[in-house]
Amino acid sequence: MIRNYLVVALRTLWRGKVHSLINVFGLALGIATCLLIYVYVRYDLSWDHHNENLGRLYRVINRTDEPGKDPRYARNITALFAETCKGNIPGIEEYVRYTNSEDVIRIGAHVYEEEIGYAEPGIFNSFTFPVIRGQQESPLEDLSSVVITEELAKKYFKGSNPIGQTIEVKVDTAFIPLVVTAVVQNAPPTATINPKLFVQYEHTYEVMRRMISSNWTTVFSETYVMLEEGVSREAVEQSLATYIPSVVDREEEEDVWKLNFVLQPLAERHMSLSPGNVYPTEVKPTGLYVLSGIGIAILLIACINFTTLAIGRSTSRSREIGVRKVLGAMRIQLVRQFFVEIFLLTIIAMSLGIVLAELLLPLFNTMFERVMTIQYDVITISLFLLLAAAITLVAGGYPALVISGFPPVAAFRGAIRVGGKRRLRQSLVFLQFGLSIMLITITLVMSRQLAYVQNKQLGFHGEQVVEIAAHSTSDDALVAMERLRQELRGDPGILSISGTQNGFGHRWTSHGWTNNGEEFSGIYSNTVDHVYLQTMQIPVVEGRDFDPEIASDEQRSFIVNKAFLDYFGWDYAVGRSLPGNFKDNEIIGVVDNFHFSSLYDEVQPLMIGINPWLFFSQNDNSVSSSVWFTMQNVLIRVDDQDIAGTMKRVEKAWQEVVPDMPFDYRFIDENVDRQYREDQRWSQLISYASILAVLIGALGVFGLAMLEVSQRTREIGIRKVLGASVPRVVLLLSKEITFLVLLANALAWPVAWLLMNRWMDQFAYKAGISPLSMVLAGMVALLIAWMTIGGLAWNAANSNPVDALRAE
Repeated sequence: MIRNYLVVALRTLWRGKVHSLINVFGLALGIATCLLIYVYVRYDLSWDHHNENLGRLYRVINRTDEPGKDPRYARNITALFAETCKGNIPGIEEYVRYTNSEDVIRIGAHVYEEEIGYAEPGIFNSFTFPVIRGQQESPLEDLSSVVITEELAKKYFKGSNPIGQTIEVKVDTAFIPLVVTAVVQNAPPTATINPKLFVQYEHTYEVMRRMISSNWTTVFSETYVMLEEGVSREAVEQSLATYIPSVVDREEEEDVWKLNFVLQPLAERHMSLSPGNVYPTEVKPTGLYVLSGIGIAILLIACINFTTLAIGRSTSRSREIGVRKVLGAMRIQLVRQFFVEIFLLTIIAMSLGIVLAELLLPLFNTMFERVMTIQYDVITISLFLLLAAAITLVAGGYPALVISGFPPVAAFRGAIRVGGKRRLRQSLVFLQFGLSIMLITITLVMSRQLAYVQNKQLGFHGEQVVEIAAHSTSDDALVAMERLRQELRGDPGILSISGTQNGFGHRWTSHGWTNNGEEFSGIYSNTVDHVYLQTMQIPVVEGRDFDPEIASDEQRSFIVNKAFLDYFGWDYAVGRSLPGNFKDNEIIGVVDNFHFSSLYDEVQPLMIGINPWLFFSQNDNSVSSSVWFTMQNVLIRVDDQDIAGTMKRVEKAWQEVVPDMPFDYRFIDENVDRQYREDQRWSQLISYASILAVLIGALGVFGLAMLEVSQRTREIGIRKVLGASVPRVVLLLSKEITFLVLLANALAWPVAWLLMNRWMDQFAYKAGISPLSMVLAGMVALLIAWMTIGGLAWNAANSNPVDALRAE
């Protein structure tokens, strides 16, 4: 019996092969898109699932609750936490302190920049890093050991055995020789801990080790704990709440914030779906919601298209239904036949969709810089089966249950009408175009905002400025800068050489202090040299720039921005000093607000100085950390003529003055653009989604137009015999779809405005939502609909009416 149904279904689909092809291809595009998005969402939801102890791993964070304010979190906490709590908090099996940075290594005579993870030996007991070669148990136990990943072993040792080889790691100003004890399997790119080398935590910078030895308020690294089997997080947090106050100096604690350590499940470090985002996360769920919404919208458009064509095709088979019923076919047999036909189309479309997804996956991975694969496991297969069943029921349900119930006489007369004058099909087309217009509008608005961000005047000029990292907490950058000035003196391609602590496109340093009970926070600082403002072309609007001829500028002078004046409510700044218990200082100039952070944030108060000690109040316990505020980067403004030749000369000079440092440089405008890379990806993805939505919608309109023209052949012939012109016939066939597209704008515009208004909330500086974008989206959809139906309407209008009437 099943075989007979399949044979009849295949014959029927072949007779209507054009509509079947349109149906299959449209649904396949929707399924391929949804499958790719499903892979992305599942990938981002599966952070750290390679860790066997995931259920027992927690990150320790400090949460500060203040009345009337949102909680504040500190991801990095004091290193004293682990030292003090070991053996004193029941239920914790392992403590792991960890920090990472892009640092310098030396192999033989060559220096490289790699991501180094500074970790305690217990990291290999808590986290899952399978050892491929070398010491299996505790490979990081020895202070002179280094553990490398398989990727780094292949990169630098070219197939030879790296075990026992020496890698030198730069710590402070010296290289420390370490011996490779193990090679571990590469962790997934999204893993919480994913460096290229592991070295012991004790190799962190000497200055930081001095600071953390007795300071609860200086934060430096993350701390992870692994709980014992069966121990609850709440029990450990309760123990911490009792124990920490007993060992911390209350005066020290209250100077900065209240210490309130809580445990964040490792599975929720990257993304939390908890209400209100209970924990600080690196990935906000908003992006996944948007992406999931796009996938559902595309799939919904494809399913609507599929259903509409299925219903339209079924109503055109009225005589076939009548003949079958006259010949004795039972209604249940017709119902089964409809369902089998739709199910076959669905399976074919899903198969084609999977093939398309596999072909597009490499491009998808390149766009999002990930390594994703489609996993055909129980979850994925179950979702496919549920989707196939849902599409079959929705697309085949109406024709199977309704059309099969019409009497044969009505079928022979062609009196079958679905949904009362095609209202069901009109509603589906209306919804389909509404979703398409919404996606087009979102694409246009996002593109406009990102173009605004990229073209906005930032208050400085970084187009021809090269930033070279010094990778040091000492004065290496200052020394390199002075040597380069001497080495490159007179080079026509070099316009200026300067130095800075903070680089554009990176997080800048902020400060907080109190003065007579008043708290100041969120004041940013930057250590520079005398020609920094000139190099970055930042104009001084009040007072003067630093002057190398004035000795006091290097010791006690500040330059601030206008936001600094607004923060303190000052009318002027030149001649004033910082409010608080600071060393002798004076503000000598004011610069206009320039965007040292991204346009997601408003310009914050900023103080610029040559002496890093000026940024600390005299009673600041962390004053010894001023070494971290020395210049970290060398800036070189180059002439726009022969940039490549100039950079070769700069590289040669760099290797001569600092041979132990890699020539790691970036143009500042590239760093700035990198801040918006994720939004650019989203914009690109939504653009592709809009194109797909319009393509699928156009396929649906084309299929419906074919059905409409075929069902109105006699009407067209009679109208032409009675004198109707070709344009009038074209207008007749096009007016319904025109009305539906215009009506769909009423659905699409408010939804798109709400979504984009919410998206733009993350930007402090906005281009705004232009009504023109919405109108343009509607016009694009209308134009595509006209182009799709216009050709068929024109052919039908130009056909011979005699042929049409003879066919009837």
